[in-house]
Amino acid sequence: MIARRPGCAFATDAWSAGALAARRRRRRADFAGRRPRRLAPEPAASHHDLPPVSDAPIKKVWIEAGCISCKLCQDIVPQVFLVDDDKDCVVKPDAAQHFVGKAEDIEQAKRDCPVEVIQVEHG
Repeated sequence: MIARRPGCAFATDAWSAGALAARRRRRRADFAGRRPRRLAPEPAASHHDLPPVSDAPIKKVWIEAGCISCKLCQDIVPQVFLVDDDKDCVVKPDAAQHFVGKAEDIEQAKRDCPVEVIQVEHG
């Protein structure tokens, strides 16, 4: 007769412990000489992963063909970019005066452009 816990359909702790020990032995034989592989966690993104920004001041900013008029650049740097009536984005004529003060924002707009048409020349 197999002893059972009250209210439980499974065998006693002694039988369960024996079955578990046998299972562990079989697993150890399967992995003999091999250690389980541990995956390293993915490193968090940091500012070191971004492309380097030139220390030279911005000389020129322009938009290549292919703009989808998403207005993202205008939202980031409205002093430099203009999307008029949902047409192509243009660089404002007086944008050069903002190149020094808004250099980081211009670089951010260039990085965030979904079609990568914003070009920046340093000089």
